[in-house]
Amino acid sequence: MHTCLAENLTGKVYSWGFNRYGQLGVGSESNENLPTEIDGLSNVVFVSCGAEQTAALTSDGKVYTFGRGQDARLGH
Repeated sequence: MHTCLAENLTGKVYSWGFNRYGQLGVGSESNENLPTEIDGLSNVVFVSCGAEQTAALTSDGKVYTFGRGQDARLGH
């Protein structure tokens, strides 16, 4: 299973798929079969996801990361 993200025209981000490490950013580690909005995340201009991590960049330059943070993979 893969992790998927989609951004809509208003800057909201939806995620679904594999979530073993919380990489979907939905507040749990349960897999999601349907697109689920990431609460509290808005004005997103770019998203990137890997097998175990996700990153989102907002229009004001903030970066949000989710997922497996082993070995500082998330930058914090």
